[in-house]
Amino acid sequence: MVQQSYRVNIKMLHEQQQTNAALLIRVVVLLQLMDGARSAARTIQNNLLDNNKQEAIDILLLGSTLNSELADRARILLPSNMLHGIPFCVFLS
Repeated sequence: MVQQSYRVNIKMLHEQQQTNAALLIRVVVLLQLMDGARSAARTIQNNLLDNNKQEAIDILLLGSTLNSELADRARILLPSNMLHGIPFCVFLS
């Protein structure tokens, strides 16, 4: 009787461990999927949605850009000395 009870308890414990392992695997997979989704969102945000910011920086610092329409707008609105940025030596004095 005791051995049978012991076997039942061992079997139940083994089944519980298998259930816990399966649940842990599901959690790990879910976390990996969430991490992948965050990485994809960061990649899209940094590479695809940053174009306007980069063009604005190019206009202000270099006075030129690949998109001539934006460069023309900047040239109309800003004096030419502002298109190339403030010289670094101004900050040192």
